[in-house]
Amino acid sequence: MNTDTSIPQYCDRRNTKSLKFDGMLPLFGRDDLEPFWVADMDFCTPDFVVDAIQARLSHKVFAYPVVDNSFFDTVSLWFSKRFEVDIKNEWIIPMTGVAASMFTAILAFSDENDSVVVQPPVYGPFFSVVKSAKRELVENPLIIGSRGYEIDFDGLEEIFCSKRPKILLFCSPHNPVGRVWGEDELKRVALLCVKYGVLIVSDEIHFDLVFAPKKHNTLLGIDEIKNNLILLSAPTKTFNIPGLNISYALIPNRVHKKRFEILAKNLHQSLPNIFGLEALRACYEGGDAWLESTLEYLFENRKLVDVFVADNCFVNGFSPEGTYLYWIDFAQTGFTPSEISEKLRGAGLALSGGDFFFGGRETSFFRFNFATKKERVEWALKRVKETFDF
Repeated sequence: MNTDTSIPQYCDRRNTKSLKFDGMLPLFGRDDLEPFWVADMDFCTPDFVVDAIQARLSHKVFAYPVVDNSFFDTVSLWFSKRFEVDIKNEWIIPMTGVAASMFTAILAFSDENDSVVVQPPVYGPFFSVVKSAKRELVENPLIIGSRGYEIDFDGLEEIFCSKRPKILLFCSPHNPVGRVWGEDELKRVALLCVKYGVLIVSDEIHFDLVFAPKKHNTLLGIDEIKNNLILLSAPTKTFNIPGLNISYALIPNRVHKKRFEILAKNLHQSLPNIFGLEALRACYEGGDAWLESTLEYLFENRKLVDVFVADNCFVNGFSPEGTYLYWIDFAQTGFTPSEISEKLRGAGLALSGGDFFFGGRETSFFRFNFATKKERVEWALKRVKETFDF
């Protein structure tokens, strides 16, 4: 199998039915902007993934697939070699997507009007899946501390005491703020959830995209929480294949797993795309070298934004420890959120508005996706400076 270790190759994605490049008009009112919004990369799909899909294509029948043992073995292998955590195949449930899996977990382990906790700013579907399920959305906002964004543990325990929530929706690494939670932080969260009987549903889809010297600590590595944990992840962010609709849930508790699995099957969410199954196997069996090369490239792009934020007083932000997403505050420009958004569009830029990560509330924060070629990052930062540096 080809394990391409070259520097990621930029692909021109316009006019390819790309949401990021060809789907801007409904959100931004224009389709001629340079996009730095949707959380996917502008790099070509690795050769080993393309080869695996082409091999499957050659059969010329794309009917219902069987999820065989190779799927479970491959996921287990990835956790072992990347995170030094041993998982059992019987914990794994194939799924079509992480957001859909969050919705399944909420339906399976809570009732209408039960409380579910989220920690904004956080990925938009954390809000929508709770509201769509008619649960009470309870916010435990992140706070600014010595390490950048931190968890408000006192506030979290107060919520656990007063609201008695059924579920904590957790994001690790965190999107959009880029925190890679330390073992001490994860253990505090886990012990609070055990103490108050709160189920953790942990979105760890960005777990491979962590910059040295930081390392991802999966909640599966904390024994105390294993019995009350649903971990959700996928190869889709890591290897830039979100269009293949492939993910998985890991549930060590047998009773919880059965309950989740029955509902997932009833919702037709547990039989992934036939090409997604092939891609996952290819990624997790042969993708280590490509991933390391990609992380090196992303690291250099992150440094460009780090320098820009440090050198320009009209923006603030913390360097992301993980993900390829930079959470930037434009408050010092003196403009309102809508004015900032308008000026960014005027500069030819499409960034994710921070309201998406605050449940619709306006904010001066915007999310910048730097998973693209270096020249585009440099051009975008130049346009931002020309627009706001008076």
